[in-house]
Amino acid sequence: MGIDAADVDGDGWMDIYITHLDFELNRLYRNSQDGTFTDETFRSRIGNKAVLLSGVAAKFLDYDNDGWNDILQLNGAMLDNVSLYHGEVSYKEPLLMYRNLGKGEFDKVSDSLGPDFIRPVVGRGLATADYDNDGDIDIVTNNRGDFPSLLRNDGGNANHWLTVHLIGTKSNRDGIGASLKLASTRVVEVEQAKGGMSYMSASDPRIHFGLGKRTKIESLEITWPSGQVDRLTNVPIDQIIAIKEGAGIVPHPFPKIPSAK
Repeated sequence: MGIDAADVDGDGWMDIYITHLDFELNRLYRNSQDGTFTDETFRSRIGNKAVLLSGVAAKFLDYDNDGWNDILQLNGAMLDNVSLYHGEVSYKEPLLMYRNLGKGEFDKVSDSLGPDFIRPVVGRGLATADYDNDGDIDIVTNNRGDFPSLLRNDGGNANHWLTVHLIGTKSNRDGIGASLKLASTRVVEVEQAKGGMSYMSASDPRIHFGLGKRTKIESLEITWPSGQVDRLTNVPIDQIIAIKEGAGIVPHPFPKIPSAK
């Protein structure tokens, strides 16, 4: 039902997460770096923790900015009378978050993210965005028979971060397909500019890096779809920056939205 790709174990290669319906296992496939993938569902500690949920959509995101890609999953059964067939399954289901503990091992942390996060919904579309430009990733869900949900991330920006807005010239305007490699204090993070990732949904096209407690970025290398490679040094942190293909960092306004706390 849902699929996304990201580097979850810090080896620089894109791994894949795929969701399935209830009584089927969601799968995490590690990139073996030889054109094949290895099923890491149980080694990663995901296992059967969501076997009663119907995973409709999934997104990798670093919700706590610790430098490791976490897994967000939107759920909702297909049949409104599913409980007649499976008494332990509900039509409305809560969101699911797996926190990456490092090197691709995960812990289910949904219950610690607040009552709004685990409110049961019939989830269908999922998008992520830093909608208020405060440095952490927020969540939007499209729910069947209900209002959409906008979940603001409170506290993810306690760690350091960088968000990159790409402006293609030779490449497509949004830089979709570009590969970004960030080096910071002997840690290398690899991300890719991707298009739509969920049913009737489009996420923030900006690329977000969590830095944890690291306070310096040594380099940021962008390989554009055109083949152009831009390598930047002295990149600022805790900012949203715009990078134009072949020109480097360029001015661009990213106004913050005041919090309604």
